[in-house]
Order: sequence, then C-alpha cells, then structure tokens
Amino acid sequence: MTGDRANAVPNSISSTVQKRLVLRQATEEEYMLLGAAKDVLDVTSPPGRGIIDGNEVQLAILGASSNLAVQSAQGRALGEPTDRRS
Repeated sequence: MTGDRANAVPNSISSTVQKRLVLRQATEEEYMLLGAAKDVLDVTSPPGRGIIDGNEVQLAILGASSNLAVQSAQGRALGEPTDRRS
C-alpha cells in the first residue's frame, strides 16, 4: 500500500506494517511521523531515493524522471520487444 503523506494510511492498518519504505517527504515532521531519520533525504535527493530499515536505498526510475507520463511511456517501451515476439 502507498500513501502520499504520513497519515494517508489509517493507524489500524499502518500499525501492522512491518517494513516501510519512506521516500522524500515535504517536511521534516513527516519523517518523524513515519519513523525515519529526518536528515537523510532532502530536496537534492534524486527521484526514487528512500529509506528502509534505516538504510538509504535507490529505486529504479524509468526514464530518469519522476513524471508519471514519462515513466508510463518508458514502461510501454520496455514491453514492445516482448509484444513483437508474441
């Protein structure tokens, strides 16, 4: 499940989550609400950078852009060679 802010997922559900990937947040307070260090990510962190289990991680971003339209187009492009073989 995903959420675009700290309280997007109800407490009754979020309390059962054992692992949490925290991506860049708008404010330091949101990191604290999510139980993540507030000094790891900042506005200069690249798209897809996150924190899991106290470790900084990088997720693959298709098309090197956080723009969903760009990522969607890149995803379709990845599937084209497979479609041609079918």
